Amino acid sequence: MRVVSLLLVLCFAEGLLADSVIAITRQDTPTISGALPAYLFDVAGASLGTLGPPDAVSRIQDIAYAPTGDLYALIDGNAGDVVYNLTTGASFPTGVSVTFNGGGDIAIHGGVIAITRQDSQAISGALPVYLYDYAGTSLGTLGPPDTVSRIQDIAYDPATGDLYALIDGNAGDVVYNLTTGASFPTGVSVTLNGGGNIAIYGGMIAITRQDSQAISGALPVYLFDMAGNSLGTLGPPSTTSRIQDIEFDPASGNLYALVDGFTTGTIHNLTLGTSFPTGVPVALNGGGNLTVFGAPGVPEPGALGLLAVALAACFARRREAD
Repeated sequence: MRVVSLLLVLCFAEGLLADSVIAITRQDTPTISGALPAYLFDVAGASLGTLGPPDAVSRIQDIAYAPTGDLYALIDGNAGDVVYNLTTGASFPTGVSVTFNGGGDIAIHGGVIAITRQDSQAISGALPVYLYDYAGTSLGTLGPPDTVSRIQDIAYDPATGDLYALIDGNAGDVVYNLTTGASFPTGVSVTLNGGGNIAIYGGMIAITRQDSQAISGALPVYLFDMAGNSLGTLGPPSTTSRIQDIEFDPASGNLYALVDGFTTGTIHNLTLGTSFPTGVPVALNGGGNLTVFGAPGVPEPGALGLLAVALAACFARRREAD
């Protein structure tokens, strides 16, 4: 039923079903108390409402979209952390605590959910990526490549299914393929703020040093091919923009950035140069996250009748406009 509700919102916000949905969250640190939802937008910037969290105190660390059409959240907790399906309401405990640094990340591909506790310097030593199936069964861990590596962020390559990690280092940072063991140096340092992010799509790897306020001024997104060759940089939109997170849109191949601001955050399309304000402040904690995904998947059979009504309303409205 939640899938149908989202489809209805998409229909009446634009007059037709949108190609992609952008989801952001303000919260992947403990500095903001209380519950915070995921905020949804279409690619034109129209608000599609919010999803979650499951209670009045949950703090979302990160969000990820599954090929099933479900949107998952990594949520911190007192006794341990939870992966929560914002679409269906199902959840499972991870047995892993990400509350110490408030910088956990989640990535999903091929029926596997991957989380990491580490994208800051608050936890010393090496930390692996923890793997689960959709039912919450542990599938073990991957990496890191040594006993001191600190993973900043993780991302699946949708073309190969390989899981990549952005890892900080003393002389410069490394993109590491946790599936194959291959790696390359980026020539970019992300250790100063411990908040680097990675996104992968269309044969490109994109990283950023910045999702906190620890680095002043503007910072671009750095692009590489899968062999580690530099493809230059993109953005940011101004000389003071601080990028919180980055994500490729699988429908269009455009690269989006979540940029903080004094009063509100902005979604900036780094490929096209367009942007829109979110009305949601992300500068207060500097840990906002961004997810971009295709139109929601096929709803449950019991919801098909309502979906047909929604589609009929869309087409009727389109004919009246013509």
